[in-house]
Amino acid sequence: MNQIDFVGTSHVDQEAEGRIQKAFEVLKPNVITLEYPSDQRGYIDFLNSSEWRKRIRAIEMGSSPEEAITSSSDQPTIKYGSEITALQRIYEETETPLYCVDSLRAKIKMLMSSYAVEMAEELREMDTNGTEDETRDMYTLFGEHFQENGNKRKIGNLLRIYKKRLILTRYREISQRNRIRKILNISPYEPIRLMHVGGLAHLADIKGFSTLYSLSKKVFPPSSFKINRHTLNEFD
Repeated sequence: MNQIDFVGTSHVDQEAEGRIQKAFEVLKPNVITLEYPSDQRGYIDFLNSSEWRKRIRAIEMGSSPEEAITSSSDQPTIKYGSEITALQRIYEETETPLYCVDSLRAKIKMLMSSYAVEMAEELREMDTNGTEDETRDMYTLFGEHFQENGNKRKIGNLLRIYKKRLILTRYREISQRNRIRKILNISPYEPIRLMHVGGLAHLADIKGFSTLYSLSKKVFPPSSFKINRHTLNEFD
């Protein structure tokens, strides 16, 4: 039977590189997809733009772009995990096909919306603003959500925040699902073992909202595909 393993990451996970290597060794995929824009040059140009520098200051400082740009002369920074580095190395060493499946247009729309600042502020209020603590909390909360028997209050708080994102990024979720479906259709492997690496929020399963995971369940029949969800810290 074909298998899809969705591996959810916290983009500030400082141990992501080693964990992704372990996930690859355990899951043994013959196809890999990554939540990263397929238009990589366009994404790099956006990250280098003055428009984004204003926005990232607002996200990090919890203020409007206008206030943020005048309140600091430091270069803006943003923390990501090492998903790209790890998967590029796996590709170079094993030649396992690697595809970027995110939509650049939809990603930019989300990053430039008021949601990005609002979510950063709400996560800070939930005491998840330190990288190590944030990573641990994210994995714990989503791990409980995946198991459907965890702390409902904490999960509810987290998913309440992400619902704003899911309303805004429905097109992005659909786009990623469609690109994965196309990749599966052209894959020469049988059975297919696909590992997708992407943010935890895309793997939530919330009634009435479209996520990559919920949309995938609708198009990949259980008679042909086994679909699993993992938090990256399972692969320590």
